[in-house]
This record gives sequence, C-alpha cells and structure tokens, in this order.
Amino acid sequence: MIENAMKDIHFSLNPKRNNKQQALDVIKQLAGRIPIQRAQMKVQVTIPGKDAKKLKEKVISMIKVESETFDPDLNIVGLIDPGHFRTIEETITSQSKGRAKIEVMSLKDVSDAGDLSLT
Repeated sequence: MIENAMKDIHFSLNPKRNNKQQALDVIKQLAGRIPIQRAQMKVQVTIPGKDAKKLKEKVISMIKVESETFDPDLNIVGLIDPGHFRTIEETITSQSKGRAKIEVMSLKDVSDAGDLSLT
C-alpha cells in the first residue's frame, strides 16, 4: 500500500541522501493521501504519594489516561506520543527529585480507527 502510494506521488529514493530525512519527507507527502499517524507508546507513570498531588495534573495533561490507581503511590497507565517520552520523564524526575518514574509497557501498532501507524 505504501509502495503504491509512493509511486502515485512520484517519490523515488535517492541513495546519496540520508535515509531518515527521506523517510520523514515521504511520510509528510503520504499523509495527505493515506491516513498515517505515529504509533502510540503505552507507559506507566509511578509517582510517590507525597509528590502525587503536585504532579498529577501535569502528567494527566500529557498522557491519554487508560487507568489510574492510588495505593500508596499514584500509578497512571496511558498512551503517549513517543516524542513526548523524554519531556514527561524530565518533568516528573525533576519535580520529584528522582523519586517518580516512567516505564514503557508496549507500543501500540494500529489505532482503533484502523489507520496505519508508524514508529
């Protein structure tokens, strides 16, 4: 499907150009023709009880929350864009002085709508 779409937009690979840059270019061009989105990363954020109150709102604003438990630490499981992982990690570790953590649980390959996802 992708190969046919690349032919339709007359995109050809250049062996002298950087592979990553070419991939980013073709993804931008294909996005208008076929539904493409980045794969989502399923993560678990664990925040110690005393830091939970001040960090909860910040974390929830950056994550599509699937579940949330508080016993005795706050555990939030949700989906994020892989590009936001480092931002979230830096935010929670700096605000909690290294006590909070974020763990990758899995990568979600296909969205619920059936769109093609790219990692």
